[in-house]
Amino acid sequence: MIKKLLDLKLSKGVFITSLLAIIFTIIIGIVGYFSISKINENIGIMYNNSVQPLSIGAGIRGEFANMRIEANKEMLKYNFEYNDSIDKHNEKIQSYLRQISDVNKDGQDLKDLDEFQSNYEVYLEVWKKINEDLSNGKKVSDDDYNKLSDVAIKAEEALFDLKTHNIEKAYDLNNEGNTIYINSRRVFIAIILLTIIILSTLSYKLVKMIKTESKDMNERLEILATGDFTINLEDNKNNEFGTMKRTLSKMISEISGIIKAVKKASDALDTQAGVLSGTAGEMSVASGNVTAAIEEVTKGTTSQSEDLVDMNIIITNFGEQIDSIVHLIEDVKLFSEGIGTMAVNSNSGMQNLVKSINEIRESFNNVLIKFSNLGENISKISDMTNLINDIAEQTNLLALNASIEAARAGEQGRGFAVVAEEIRNLAEQCRISSITIDNLVSDTKRDKDSMLKTTEIMSKELNNQTDIVNYAINSFDKIIDGINSIVPKIKMVNKSVNSIDSDKNSILMKIEQTSASAEEISASSEEIMASSEEMYASTEEVASTAQRINNMTKHLMSRINKFKV
Repeated sequence: MIKKLLDLKLSKGVFITSLLAIIFTIIIGIVGYFSISKINENIGIMYNNSVQPLSIGAGIRGEFANMRIEANKEMLKYNFEYNDSIDKHNEKIQSYLRQISDVNKDGQDLKDLDEFQSNYEVYLEVWKKINEDLSNGKKVSDDDYNKLSDVAIKAEEALFDLKTHNIEKAYDLNNEGNTIYINSRRVFIAIILLTIIILSTLSYKLVKMIKTESKDMNERLEILATGDFTINLEDNKNNEFGTMKRTLSKMISEISGIIKAVKKASDALDTQAGVLSGTAGEMSVASGNVTAAIEEVTKGTTSQSEDLVDMNIIITNFGEQIDSIVHLIEDVKLFSEGIGTMAVNSNSGMQNLVKSINEIRESFNNVLIKFSNLGENISKISDMTNLINDIAEQTNLLALNASIEAARAGEQGRGFAVVAEEIRNLAEQCRISSITIDNLVSDTKRDKDSMLKTTEIMSKELNNQTDIVNYAINSFDKIIDGINSIVPKIKMVNKSVNSIDSDKNSILMKIEQTSASAEEISASSEEIMASSEEMYASTEEVASTAQRINNMTKHLMSRINKFKV
């Protein structure tokens, strides 16, 4: 696995890092979206299936309790105003029943409502009969009174069961929301930790590989800059640095072969220059006896001309080899610039990764906004529970007033006092249920605040990821600086080779001059007999030229010997 990471190309490493960042971003977004959607759905269900039925049920209970109070008052003392008030309470109860028919209900809700409606209809029928008796001046029979009380109690029990069932549903939805929150938090933390570990490990391996390979390449190039071409740059790695080392090793091998050929040609040139110098000396000694040695001079000049032709061929080959070196060095320069371009492109890829992480941060800001909207919905639910609580308190106050009126009535108000006490108990139960719902809403609000804190922690972790990527970008900048430092050294080598090429041209020019002089000596061999002084001067010129060639050859050898091959 480690070997594969070391052989990983820089472009692939940057692509994999960016791809992993995008994948983890999508996963986090999907998990967050579905978790928030589920919590929002549960809140909507809680409102539609629990809070609304509770609110309407509390209204029905309140109106029904007031109706019973008015009925008891009328049974104690008939008054048509009580009858009108009972009709108004009945209209409100019918209105509540129409409202609750539009609310989502399960089987238990329907059962409780049917139970209440059936008992409520019976209650109205019994009350209608009692009301007719009262209007005719008759007293209420015990059977009618007991039947009315029994039906009212059953209706109250149905409403109480409806309230209890909706509170249980709200509690179950709240538990489900807590479970979703805990699971979502665990998933978020696991994904974030996994993202940090994978991206940090991959970035660390890439940076470490780049620093190691760059340091090794720089050390070898510094040795190469000293003229030591015996250094081994072979590398079996498949990344960009391995490719660059293999190409550079091939170029060094070609240059070494050329330098060896140049050394061999320079040795031959030095030998030929020595021969030419000896020949010129012989010509100077023989100038006093030109007539006797004319045949030997002719042979010497012919040999000299042939040697100069050979030297011209050798120097020409040497010039072609130097031109090849120049082209190879130009290729090295272009290859180094290409590596610099790849490093710059990799730097751009890391910057795109920073952009992706910034988009993740924006997604988390959107999550925070949705959580704020969730807090507003919870506040609305809390307001509704406060309204239910107020209704319960008002009902309790009405029951207290009814108890006071019953106490004033004495023995005749005893049954009315029992009803008032029952109404007070029902109001107290409604108040307790309202407090329970308020506590559930408060727990949901605290969970929402906890999730907000968790998303803030996740945002900070994303900022840490941005710092890690910025560190990788700085490493790429250092690589670019290292490559930029290599390019001037290659230019220096190019300049040195161009200088050698210039010296080569000078040598060729001198050899051409020497060759022309040798041809003049051969052409004027017949005239040597007539003018020994002229031949002596020509001999001195040949000796001087040979000395210059010898000096140039030694200078060329001293330059070439700087290279180790």
